[in-house]
Amino acid sequence: MKHWLLCLALAAMPLSLTACQLANVFSSGPEVGVNPRPIYEDVPVLAGLAYNEKESTIYDTPGYRACELRYSGIVKPMTAVDYYRQQMQTKTWQYLNLSSSGGTYTLDFKKPNEKCTVTIVGQGDVTNVTVKISNDSSNAAPGGSKGR
Repeated sequence: MKHWLLCLALAAMPLSLTACQLANVFSSGPEVGVNPRPIYEDVPVLAGLAYNEKESTIYDTPGYRACELRYSGIVKPMTAVDYYRQQMQTKTWQYLNLSSSGGTYTLDFKKPNEKCTVTIVGQGDVTNVTVKISNDSSNAAPGGSKGR
């Protein structure tokens, strides 16, 4: 009987290790150094940030998009500022300015028909990044709309 219990315990060990390993995979946060898949090709995502789908909104139709994409992760706020300032320009966004107030950094960008604001807020060890894209009405033709 003791021999049978010992065999059963040894046989169950690999299963329990597999379950523990799976639990670690599903409970772990974003991997540092791995870029999450961007929602839009022209909006990069800093490695270490995780997309928060529940707090994000997307309105996307042919020829028009408006969105508020929310991310968070354990990155330094200035690392995020530097990343977005450099990487957005590689995605054809024109950098306009950077402003900061009380630990909140705001970067503004534009394209011919869109504007984008990236807001970065450090809260303890966690940094929250919000990317807002909307129609740029300042490029509308006088006396009419752009048809979007």
